[in-house]
Amino acid sequence: MKRFLLIPLVLFLSYTIADNRNECEVSISYQSGWNLISLPVEVGDAHYQSLFPNSIEGTLYAFTDNVYSGETEMNLGQGYWLFFNTEGTEILTGECVNSLIISMNEGWNMISGGSYSVDISDIGDPGGIIIENAVFGFDGNYFTPTTLEPGIGYWIKTNNTGFMIIGSAPPEGAIEIFPGDDINYIVDNNPEGTAFIIKAGIHRMQEIYPKNGNTFWGETGAILNGSRVLTEFETEGGLYYVANQTQGDWYGGSDICQEGWERCNHPEDLYFDDEPLRHVTTLADVAPGKWFFNYDNDRIYFADDPTGHTVETSVTYFAFTNSASSVTIQNLVIEKFASMVMMGAVGSTGGENWLVEGNEVRLN
Repeated sequence: MKRFLLIPLVLFLSYTIADNRNECEVSISYQSGWNLISLPVEVGDAHYQSLFPNSIEGTLYAFTDNVYSGETEMNLGQGYWLFFNTEGTEILTGECVNSLIISMNEGWNMISGGSYSVDISDIGDPGGIIIENAVFGFDGNYFTPTTLEPGIGYWIKTNNTGFMIIGSAPPEGAIEIFPGDDINYIVDNNPEGTAFIIKAGIHRMQEIYPKNGNTFWGETGAILNGSRVLTEFETEGGLYYVANQTQGDWYGGSDICQEGWERCNHPEDLYFDDEPLRHVTTLADVAPGKWFFNYDNDRIYFADDPTGHTVETSVTYFAFTNSASSVTIQNLVIEKFASMVMMGAVGSTGGENWLVEGNEVRLN
């Protein structure tokens, strides 16, 4: 007789980054029936019946592309359903996994931790996507956990796509940087190899030139935002405009844009409530959802009523740029920078060994 379990639909896609490895032994107890389990260590053979030989063949299930699928290999960071006829314990041995970076889809996700217990409150959530009180374990009944235990799978619900970080800790002895601080001034006045904690909040229009060996670690909710908030609006010819916009001295050439997107060679963007508008080439083309930067008279024109909306325009070219080497950037939201064509908000010019992980880089 086939066994079926009705559980919430989940769209799950994950990738992992594990570091600081040595050998770990993890003891995993399971009950008779269905279990939410996971792989807590790096192993050479990840076949589920090599790891859990007492499990019932054909009962390992993941959820991918909105459909449950039978699996044979287990991946780090992902939770699985697996069925046993008896209760028991398995000891898994492999390389320790101290940290995981997991890609999340909007809605329910089935995830796991690494080789160690992690408090729910210590899960890194750079984009603020995890819904409060929406993490569940299963021990025959659903329960609300306070920790993620190794070898166990969990349901977690999010309000958007993004990333979560498990087990990543701020570097010891790091210098704290608060919203409103001049980040690059602080970097300039500290030696190579210094680590910095970017505190939660919006750090606006900061361009950072790292030194060799610098580490930048973001608290949950730490945002580097390359835009200026626009608040003073005037009207002309049925359009709104903002004056005194003196940014925009970079031009990428006229032969790099597709038809209809001729202003792709300018790095500036305009955002209404985090949604980018389309940059058009003439004032006559401005309509709802479109905008025009008159670089000759330093004005931004648009048709949408700004009342009650947050209006921003990208100004700063880079969040991080320099020829420094061995720079680490983790756990930050990096958004709304005026990225030049063929370049990014995070870029080095000749540096080596940059590690950029667990960040949400968007709208640049």
